[in-house]
Amino acid sequence: MGKNQLTFAPPSFQKMLERLPKNGSLEAGVIDAFNAMTEVIQPAIEANIEKHRQSGMTEEALVKNPEIERSGNTYSIEYGYEMKEGIAAIFLELGTPRMKPMPTLRPAISGNRHKIRSVQKEAIMKRLK
Repeated sequence: MGKNQLTFAPPSFQKMLERLPKNGSLEAGVIDAFNAMTEVIQPAIEANIEKHRQSGMTEEALVKNPEIERSGNTYSIEYGYEMKEGIAAIFLELGTPRMKPMPTLRPAISGNRHKIRSVQKEAIMKRLK
């Protein structure tokens, strides 16, 4: 799988922690935030792939349900392609000496940064009410 990893670290994190009940946990809210973020990013990746669809190999290699991983207090999720089937996707994403890049992952993330932040914040705030 590709290493297009996103993390969640809002600038107002300390204020959110203060709103938690004693011995409370933000884990459910963070998981909700990642799921909401995936609902924004995954369709954007699929739409970008469709623009360059020829054989369908890139589409087939796309990780359909990226898993949320936790390491201590850090949560992450990896969007990308299964490497075994998706080697062509890397060439599309980054280009080659003879082919210009036709990125699918980077625009899906960078083009939706504001929306991603918004859905993350909304998911966390629902858990804090």
